[in-house]
Amino acid sequence: MAGSPGKTPVSLLQEICTRKNCNPKYELLQVEGAVHEPVFQYRLFLNFNGADLDTTGNGRSKKEAKHNTALAMLSMMGVVSQGASSMDRQEQDAVVPDGSSTIDDSDLGGSNPVGLLQELCMKVKHPPPTYEVHSEEGLPHERIFAMACRVGEHYVEIGRGKSKKLAKRQAAALMAERLKNIPSETTHVYDFDEDDDKICERIAMFLQKKPKSDADGSLLAKCRNIAKHKFGNIQKEESAIEDPIKLLDGMEDSFFKAIYIDFDELSTRGEYQCFVHMTTDPPIVAIGEGASRGMAKINAARDAVNIFTDLLLESS
Repeated sequence: MAGSPGKTPVSLLQEICTRKNCNPKYELLQVEGAVHEPVFQYRLFLNFNGADLDTTGNGRSKKEAKHNTALAMLSMMGVVSQGASSMDRQEQDAVVPDGSSTIDDSDLGGSNPVGLLQELCMKVKHPPPTYEVHSEEGLPHERIFAMACRVGEHYVEIGRGKSKKLAKRQAAALMAERLKNIPSETTHVYDFDEDDDKICERIAMFLQKKPKSDADGSLLAKCRNIAKHKFGNIQKEESAIEDPIKLLDGMEDSFFKAIYIDFDELSTRGEYQCFVHMTTDPPIVAIGEGASRGMAKINAARDAVNIFTDLLLESS
């Protein structure tokens, strides 16, 4: 398999299928030969770029048969040459085991793609990623897990591995790559000036505008009334923004609740992390970092205030 050193046909095929969002399906057809020299045969089904592909492969063990079946599929797809030889036991021992992560963490600039994705979402002001089991396939002793990683309503990536942890890491790695490749103009990233005077100016600008829709009971009308009531004194009392937690807490009874969750893991910069969820509709979420859990919570609240303010300004 020229060009893919250190990878088995199974892992190489799995990597290709993950990128194409398709799933290879292996089926054990039969076992022939003597008891001490069995010959296994696998069949592989795959829908690749709209084409239904079907190959078979034999081997002296299930693993060898499965690898040879994957090799035949790669040959059919044109990934390896038709004359590529089947794998024997010595070759199997020399390659990376099936199920290893198909994306190298070093490609993402860190050893923790899950943490890296979390920080990336915070940086571009996406909601934090969520993970769920997508599927489980294979025999009990060789299960393949698929984990779905979701960011917001529009981005979903599927990662696969021999464990849920490996599948989750791969899904996070794929999602991080996807978000990095999104043009900056489509990510709706807003660059806030952290200076309190600038924030107060933005809020004052908002209070001088009317929302596009003044319909009774509309979300924007409610937001504007609450913002005017709660933010109205900031211009006179600029230090109020220095306590964003108090600012959010003061709005809870009127409109929403702010729920804080401390992360157990430190960020890649070695700082504490805190997630704040504002129960608006749609919800607003933010993540903060800090040298202590308290500072992380304050920064999360400050970021939430910034997001909330910007959304109101954008809709006014």
